[in-house]
Amino acid sequence: MEFDHRQLLSLLDDLMKPISTVKISSEDEEQQKILTINLIFSNAIDHFLEISKSIGLIIPLNQDEHVYYRYIQIHINLIEKILSYEQKNISLHLPLFSIQDESILSRSLSFIILLGLVIHFDDGIFISIENYLKYSNTSIHLLKLKTLLTHHNRMYNINQILNFLMKSIINSNKNSFLIQRLCSNYLLELILSHLQLLYSPNLKYCSENFSLKNLQENLNYLQENFSNLFIQQILLLNRLLSTTINSPLWLKNHCGNILTSILINSNNHGIQQILETIFESTLPNDRLYISIGKIFSTCPKQLKPDEYIQCIKYQFIELIHNKRTSAKNTDRSNDAQILSRDLLKKRNLLLTLLAYEIERLETFHNPLGRPELQFDQDTQSTYTNWKLYDMNGITNKAWHEYGRLAWFISPDLAISLYYTVPKESLRLEIQRLVRSYPLQVRHIPEALSIFTLTSDNDRQCETSHILTWSPINPVAALSYFASARLNQVANSYTIQFASRMLYTTKSEALILYIPQLVQAVRYDEMGFVRCLILALSKKSNLLAHQLIWNIRTNTYKNEDTPDQEMQAKLEPIARQIEIDFTHDARNFYERVFAFSNRLTKVSDTIKSYPKGNSRKEACLQELRTIGSEVPPGVYLPSNPEAIVISLIPESGAPMQSAAKAPYRATFRVQTVGIEQVERCADPDYELMQDFSNQYSQMAIFKVGDDVRQDILALQLMRLFQNIFEQEGLELYLYTYRVIATSPGCGVIECVPNSRSREDIGRNTEVGLFEYFRHVYGKDDSIKFQKARRNFVMSMAAYSIALFMLQIKDRHNGNIMIDDEGHIVHIDFGFMFESSPGGNMRFEPDIKLTAEMILIMGDLTAPAFQWFKELCIKGYLALRPYRHHFITLVALMLDTGLPCFRGHTLEQLNARLKPDTSEADAARYMHEVINRCAHSLRTRLYDYIQYQQNSIPY
Repeated sequence: MEFDHRQLLSLLDDLMKPISTVKISSEDEEQQKILTINLIFSNAIDHFLEISKSIGLIIPLNQDEHVYYRYIQIHINLIEKILSYEQKNISLHLPLFSIQDESILSRSLSFIILLGLVIHFDDGIFISIENYLKYSNTSIHLLKLKTLLTHHNRMYNINQILNFLMKSIINSNKNSFLIQRLCSNYLLELILSHLQLLYSPNLKYCSENFSLKNLQENLNYLQENFSNLFIQQILLLNRLLSTTINSPLWLKNHCGNILTSILINSNNHGIQQILETIFESTLPNDRLYISIGKIFSTCPKQLKPDEYIQCIKYQFIELIHNKRTSAKNTDRSNDAQILSRDLLKKRNLLLTLLAYEIERLETFHNPLGRPELQFDQDTQSTYTNWKLYDMNGITNKAWHEYGRLAWFISPDLAISLYYTVPKESLRLEIQRLVRSYPLQVRHIPEALSIFTLTSDNDRQCETSHILTWSPINPVAALSYFASARLNQVANSYTIQFASRMLYTTKSEALILYIPQLVQAVRYDEMGFVRCLILALSKKSNLLAHQLIWNIRTNTYKNEDTPDQEMQAKLEPIARQIEIDFTHDARNFYERVFAFSNRLTKVSDTIKSYPKGNSRKEACLQELRTIGSEVPPGVYLPSNPEAIVISLIPESGAPMQSAAKAPYRATFRVQTVGIEQVERCADPDYELMQDFSNQYSQMAIFKVGDDVRQDILALQLMRLFQNIFEQEGLELYLYTYRVIATSPGCGVIECVPNSRSREDIGRNTEVGLFEYFRHVYGKDDSIKFQKARRNFVMSMAAYSIALFMLQIKDRHNGNIMIDDEGHIVHIDFGFMFESSPGGNMRFEPDIKLTAEMILIMGDLTAPAFQWFKELCIKGYLALRPYRHHFITLVALMLDTGLPCFRGHTLEQLNARLKPDTSEADAARYMHEVINRCAHSLRTRLYDYIQYQQNSIPY
């Protein structure tokens, strides 16, 4: 179906009416001329037809230069206020511009025009611009542009605008303003972005006035006449063409593919012409170095060997298919000395990158340094010599130069270096380049955290660029709600961008981060987080339920102490969520919460009965009453993917605590997925019984215990597990679910098919190794070997978690063994900076007892060596994600949880060793394991627990 411009113009006409106008009075009304600019804000790059809103703006003209500048600034502030107070729930790609230098044309008009925003000008605007830019010879071009844009019927043609801008470049003198401003990476990137729209196969529209052939002719003309200015644009085209639209899913697509779809869908040889232009601009060796450099900017860090080789081959496609060597040299290449020095710098940088890559691969695949896995002697000698030069011979100034050189080769490479090479001077230079040229890296999500870093030495970056940045992950978005703690820029741009990213996140993914989202309200000075929460609650009923439970919990510091600051902020949000429910959604909400409240109140009811048979009978009676009338379409707060089919009253069992009376119960549930649970709000929805997806779910209901620390620990461990799976590591964590439903109340899932180590000791009076032999058979049996394998994988994973989160109180009552041999840790009441005995931190970093080591053989056995390898590999896999962990913890610091005592972030960061190499980090983790094996403090703590609480060991 052909794209009809008339439909778009009709839509634009309907939306052109301003929703808000601001008039600035003048002392002399006769001289005041009013210019009305109607802007339709849209995300032109992603969704050209998704027009969000319109803003009206009135500016007085014919003022002095400084007065005009002041009015512009006033109106920028007014637009921000309009968005802040009138449209808080609207997510916009808003190109607000800051007039801070002479480039008003390229910063405002070109930016707005080429992002697809509609502008209607009245006479006079260009007179003011010409007065402002009176030193430039641009009047003829500005008048042409004004004429082009001010048709009475507001008809405009993007192709004519692009043609005009290109012709303006070609027809201008070399030193004119337009050459310096319009012939830039900035403008070219915007032109290419619009070309993607014009040639999009979805729109099936191609301009007759501006074709790819015309673009190629203009590019060739520019190269011949303005080669000094055009060299950076050639490199930009090289980056844009470096991937294809059908690239594998595992390949990090940082280079973008703006031109690829255009060139592939057009029946000409444009791609070959541009590739020839690119390769003819450099010498063969230079081309080789640039191509090699790109490998380090796009290859993922952890790939399977065959995928890694395929990725490298993919980067050399351009080089392989272009056998030509250039006879033409640039002006720069005529100076042999300069060329030789330039190539030497590239060579040294690539050798350094290779050294780091070799070290990373060697460390990851041989973390214990086993001789049989090392390089041959010649290779090891060559690598060691260059590594020594790298460690001792490269000065801070040289690293500074490497940062600039990497940026010249590819900004993607520079961003990769920032996170790969722990050199401060290198990082500072890359940070400066990112802040100076953000448009060259806005397609890289990881570059945004560099762009928004605060620094006393750098000028304030123009954070409006963040509004057009590539999407980032939810944790990175959450970091902008805790900017003060994370040394990041905090303003309306960053908060709006983060809010938009979270709003577009799938509900099932966002549920994991609800504790941090609710805590972000604490720092919400502009009201954006409040609007985000209300918008999310309208988007998903399950999100609304989880938000209300978390809000109710966090209005108190503990079970008895209200948090007045959070109450004032959170309670109105909870009330508004309830008000915004539709009739069906309200019925669903009341049904689920009534069921949850009845289950929680069982603890209050049975607490008055003495511990023993009386309490158990009272618990069973209460559960029989609830089980006889389980409402349809309800779910357990801890498991929003499954609908409760029935409650099994006979499963009710009070726990050991005498005062707080927690109990456990078993439910029959059916997994249907979040989307199907959402449909329970529909009164006509009927659940189709599927016995294959039904199972028994056991849960503990607690009253009088703050489970928020458990939620945080398990949240981080779930993130650990996701990273382990992403890196292909055989590590096992069972991250059971915990949710707080109100202050001091919570629901905890039980670990299925498992027994505590304490229970094993009480019933069998044998050690763990003897228990394994009793359950799984002899040491050499297949069943025992499988159980040992599962034990090693889970021991390594939980050892990493214990060390990273500093989890304490690891007595045998908090350690479970499941039927397959996995070890599972539970109850995380002591972590980070808190520990039993008045925070004396008596226990070691990892619990690694003699009976645990015995299951793996001994300290020299292959199974124990594999355990250490898995620990080190898992630790190395977590290090690149340290900012994620720090963000999640930072947003919880002001909750008043006992695990936070003032130095949590610094200590967590220090354990990840951010400024050390992979090899040094691996050695550090190896030392931690060796220090904890057979630790006397572990045995003493188990002995103390036995004496005080009769917990066998």
